[in-house]
Amino acid sequence: MSEYGMSKMENNEIMNTNMEDIKMRTIKELLDSNVSREEMTVEEERAFVNYWFDLYEETGFLDKFHQVYNETEKFNGKPFEVLSRCKEGEWDLECLPAWNIKFNNGDILEAYPEEICTLEQNG
Repeated sequence: MSEYGMSKMENNEIMNTNMEDIKMRTIKELLDSNVSREEMTVEEERAFVNYWFDLYEETGFLDKFHQVYNETEKFNGKPFEVLSRCKEGEWDLECLPAWNIKFNNGDILEAYPEEICTLEQNG
């Protein structure tokens, strides 16, 4: 027995598991089962984040910034332009989706869905 209570045979079976044999759950399965992001695989969470990016972008953005956090209070009610999606690597996956936005005065800010997405305001 190993220090983890597994025989060599069990340990080898785990080590030889083909990653293609591990089925990724669909977005529908994740949503229907109300799976938390902490319970998702990295691949599932990436698919989940992309699903929300796409849905938020499809349903549209607000005309004006909706301040939710104290540090963004000075931008409340100001028009903005969405520049791009915030990317994994620059951001932790668990913090996405978020977008880079630009205000008329040239200020650039990273914004969360609850600050700029119509789905969050109408949802």
